[in-house]
Amino acid sequence: MPKINIIFPKNYDFNGIKPKITVEINGVPVVASIIRSSFTPEGVHFVVDIPKDIDADEFVQFMSQDGAQAYKRALITVDESECIQCGQCTASCSYDALVLDEHMLLVVNRDNCTGCRTCVDSCPRRCISVY
Repeated sequence: MPKINIIFPKNYDFNGIKPKITVEINGVPVVASIIRSSFTPEGVHFVVDIPKDIDADEFVQFMSQDGAQAYKRALITVDESECIQCGQCTASCSYDALVLDEHMLLVVNRDNCTGCRTCVDSCPRRCISVY
């Protein structure tokens, strides 16, 4: 299932949203399962799975209304020539997208990245990019 990130502003009317979000796009009901959620200064950040037969771009466009931001799963990259293995990014990542292994080397788990960009903000060398 494609993963989509959605950030709802603090004052968003959730209108009874439960662990699943059900919306109707072009007359077709779409059920998205919430797989992660976190509270950020911007509001509530959900990562949801949508069915494979649903156009992810169309879902993102539909969900990007009323002040909400939606985007596809992020891609995280680290410039290893600049990384000093300080661990600031791993300490700030709530999703284990960045971890230090037993040799204190940075390991990137792209499947865990939600695109929240907390690691980018915490990196003193600014060697992390999230797309």
